[in-house]
Amino acid sequence: MSASIGGKKMDLQVVLEDESGGFDDLSYWLSKQEGPTSGPAPTKFRSHGQSHTGARAEVWFGHLTRPGCDDINVVCKLAEGKSGLSMLNMEAQLYATNLKNLQGTVVPRFYGFYVGTWKDLGGEDNLLGCILLEDCGESIQHHGGKFADCRMTVKCAIVEALMQIHDAGIMHNRFTEGHIVVSGRDAEETLS
Repeated sequence: MSASIGGKKMDLQVVLEDESGGFDDLSYWLSKQEGPTSGPAPTKFRSHGQSHTGARAEVWFGHLTRPGCDDINVVCKLAEGKSGLSMLNMEAQLYATNLKNLQGTVVPRFYGFYVGTWKDLGGEDNLLGCILLEDCGESIQHHGGKFADCRMTVKCAIVEALMQIHDAGIMHNRFTEGHIVVSGRDAEETLS
């Protein structure tokens, strides 16, 4: 499923639901810029809650619909404007190249980078982009934890993950508890 707006093919519908009643659900159509070329293409992201708003992006939790597949839980990073899209593009390029072989192990699976525009109340076009990543759980920081408080086995696994990322040619410049997701009984660590 896709749409055509102004002659451009739109691949992904992003629906941000407002659970608080403060605004109507927002819906955007975006076109694919980067992402996996095999498997069913995502067609719709529907949020089920906002994680946080950072200085450069908003992070939403939700599910991704793909034809013929079960929905999967994902994280959608949204950013606006040229600088926001530039940041998302750089991150997308890293997932598509250097981090490709680490996806699903020490970094989340990457489901694509999408770009489009939306009109503000004054009728002006604004750039909007998103990256879709596997939802690997919640960060250590979300649970009030600190890296120093982790068990030694968890610390060693985090360092091992960082070494694999470094070996792939990446230096993680924002290594904080907010970027470490620990999930499962065996405390698998995924860095985002």
